[in-house]
Amino acid sequence: MTLVEEPRGHRVRARLRYYQNCARQHIPPGLRSIAGLGFVALGIVGFLPVAGFWMIPVGLALIWLDLGPVIRSVMRRIKPGSTSVNKSEKKETR
Repeated sequence: MTLVEEPRGHRVRARLRYYQNCARQHIPPGLRSIAGLGFVALGIVGFLPVAGFWMIPVGLALIWLDLGPVIRSVMRRIKPGSTSVNKSEKKETR
């Protein structure tokens, strides 16, 4: 009986999704951003024994968990084809 192995990329993505869900459920939003900035800062000095370059993508993922909803809400407000003038300003110009 031969086992079919998943491609390595699928396992990595599944593991990343699992850890992102854990962070989303167990770490408060503001603390996630602070922890993400700390991970990125320590990842820059990745040549040290404890810190490593692996910390940079983990930190960016933690930051994205907080920035993702903000970016989506801004993009929802900026509708394609609309101008920067809102409706109240249009009424005043008439």
